[in-house]
Amino acid sequence: MSFYTSLTGLNGAQADIAAISNNIANVGTTGFKRSRAEFGDIFATSPLQAASSAVGSGTILKSVNQQFTQGNIQSSLNALDLAISGQGFFALKPSLTSTQTTYTRDGSFSVNNDRYVVDAQGQLLQVFPVNADGSVIATGANSAKNLQLPTTSGLPKASQTIQLGLNLPANASIIPASSAYTASNPYVFDKTNAATYNQSTSITIYDSLGNPTIATIYYVKTSNATEASPTNKWETHVFVGDREVTPQLITAKDDQTKTYYINKFGQITTDPQSVDPTFNAAAAHPLYKQDDQTNKTPSTAASVVGSIMKSSGFDFGDTDATPVTIVTDPALYGTTRESGSTVAAGANPPYWGTDMFTVSVDGSAPQSISIDAGTYTGTQLAAEMTRAVNEKFGSAHYFSITDTYRKDGGGVVNGNDILKLNLSSLAADGSSVSIANPIEIDLLGTAGSAGTPPVNGANTAENTMQLTRSQLIETAQKKLNDALNLRHNEFGKPATWPDSKNPPIVVGYDIANRALTFTVDPTQMGPNANEPASRFNSIQVYNPTDTINDLGIPPKTTSPSALIRSNVNWMGLAALPGGDPILDPREQRTGIEVIYNKDTRQFSFSSGSTGEASSITVGRSVLAGSPDVQAQVDSYDMSSIDYSKAQSIQLEVNGRTLTYNYVPGQSSATDSKAFFSGIQQAVPVTTDTPMEVTQGSSTQVEVQSFSTFGNIMARDEYALTLAPAPSVAPVTINVRPIITSSSMATSDRLLAFKDAVNTAISDYNSTTPPPPVAIGAKID
Repeated sequence: MSFYTSLTGLNGAQADIAAISNNIANVGTTGFKRSRAEFGDIFATSPLQAASSAVGSGTILKSVNQQFTQGNIQSSLNALDLAISGQGFFALKPSLTSTQTTYTRDGSFSVNNDRYVVDAQGQLLQVFPVNADGSVIATGANSAKNLQLPTTSGLPKASQTIQLGLNLPANASIIPASSAYTASNPYVFDKTNAATYNQSTSITIYDSLGNPTIATIYYVKTSNATEASPTNKWETHVFVGDREVTPQLITAKDDQTKTYYINKFGQITTDPQSVDPTFNAAAAHPLYKQDDQTNKTPSTAASVVGSIMKSSGFDFGDTDATPVTIVTDPALYGTTRESGSTVAAGANPPYWGTDMFTVSVDGSAPQSISIDAGTYTGTQLAAEMTRAVNEKFGSAHYFSITDTYRKDGGGVVNGNDILKLNLSSLAADGSSVSIANPIEIDLLGTAGSAGTPPVNGANTAENTMQLTRSQLIETAQKKLNDALNLRHNEFGKPATWPDSKNPPIVVGYDIANRALTFTVDPTQMGPNANEPASRFNSIQVYNPTDTINDLGIPPKTTSPSALIRSNVNWMGLAALPGGDPILDPREQRTGIEVIYNKDTRQFSFSSGSTGEASSITVGRSVLAGSPDVQAQVDSYDMSSIDYSKAQSIQLEVNGRTLTYNYVPGQSSATDSKAFFSGIQQAVPVTTDTPMEVTQGSSTQVEVQSFSTFGNIMARDEYALTLAPAPSVAPVTINVRPIITSSSMATSDRLLAFKDAVNTAISDYNSTTPPPPVAIGAKID
């Protein structure tokens, strides 16, 4: 028995060595999984024998188990050598007609004569079917197919499209604008000079023979993000070896695959007939597909040079170092040179900046250009004039202001004309206490969400208004000042409290964030205010609806509060103009430049490139009759006007029409010409005419402002047309200012105009019983 026990040990050792030998023998077999011999003890006893006295009978081979652990994955030169990482097997069919499936970890595959992928025994590899983009369309075992390579498999194909996704640094410098480059040393891109580009990246591409090569893309930042174009601009240079790839344009399309068209002024549209109704895609036309503009035609830029300024005109000194002051506040008009006031010897009085000059480009309607108030040298003034002209002739849009009101059912018709300001102060216990009624700004001047009824029973607002950005800020500021003044007693302030030059709450616009801002002066309505009733800790601005409006003003539930302290303001969300273009899209021009020549003391105006011959006309009106006040640039030629005949000029301002009737026989031809040149310039006079409009059981009072244009001369007559309400016919009244002499001061002429308007309104109201509408009271 002992000999048999020893023999079982020898047999077990032999089996273990056999398993190890098999593992060693298959060390080069692809997909092989090693085996391990597992043994058990032979132990036998009878039921009557005590187990503690039994001796074992040897060992026995219980099983040889394969170990399915992950092996090492090695690369090879065979493109069809595959490996499985993790669990799983390759499925194979012994033949094309076989229904049997075998499984293996051996991924050494090749292609047979019929282009099927097979293993070393000729068994066919099984794969799941896919669609054109490579995604699997079925995963059942019965759906597996024999993998057969197409006839084109393996043929080289040249690279055609590259898609790159990368991040470029937003704070990168604009290298072409570096001070290192001058007119004598202009910027030139050089791929061998890393100082001429910001970033570069490389990618492998293939030619038609399958040969790899390196393509390198160089990136040069050309401009930073602006309000009009809120993205950084980059220029790319693509090189394959030492040869730069010439970019080729493709047809640009929108998300609906509509083709983009672009005109010579850079305006892009998918509906070319909306820009030019005569557009015909089958004929030659100034509107092009974006990929058609590969041949650039040099334009003939227009230029006009102003007259040499007289000694009594703008005087910037011989070195362009003497600044002049421009004002736009009507209260300061009497101090300007244009007002006709006496100019003291050696004095350099301010100039009037509203409607300072007119510009017409390529035959467009003359546009009146106003510049911002400030102090300028000649060069600085030219830059401001350039900004103002291009803003006027650019593609900017109005802010569209729409009415907010409640329908008969109580629902709110969402508009954007109502802004509410909530001021909060700190109570003794540290809690926040809001004012009883928020301050309300109504940009349209109607009753707002409190109850403006629909017009003629309609369910849509009839009141709309379109404002430029500066007009939006100016209107909101005026409305806010008026609202604060109506409640001056509540805040412990005197009447006419808000100072237009230093208002307690300043309305602004943050260009970087494109958002409306409200900044509170802490000394007037903050913790530092003298009056206890005016001491507030925070401000919140919101609209009365439940959604964010397109002026970026959120509803009360989501509007944040801003602490009132120095240089801290409340800021809304992005507010971009979404109204109509400020100019007709067919009359948009850009690139007009104004330059001041200090040596000749002249301003010059140049038009931008349009691909065609261009023309530009610049006009300047003269308000004053004083002979020492001269035009700063050439005025329009008025010599073609026949002053022996009656002339009529009609002006529409803020929805009201002023018609000037020129009567021959003015005191002199000079006076006649003075008016017609002066008609291009707005006299800074506003007449506030409150109009009472009865709607339902309530009476609303709307205050509008408008400006008169041109010099107020002897024998002038104006026809003032008022449209007080949609249901009331327009009312026309005649206004004739009484000008006593040609030397009458400008301020007296303005008073004469006011008196004439007041008299005409009074006469109308007293002779028309009952008037269809109460046309306000005396003009202040």
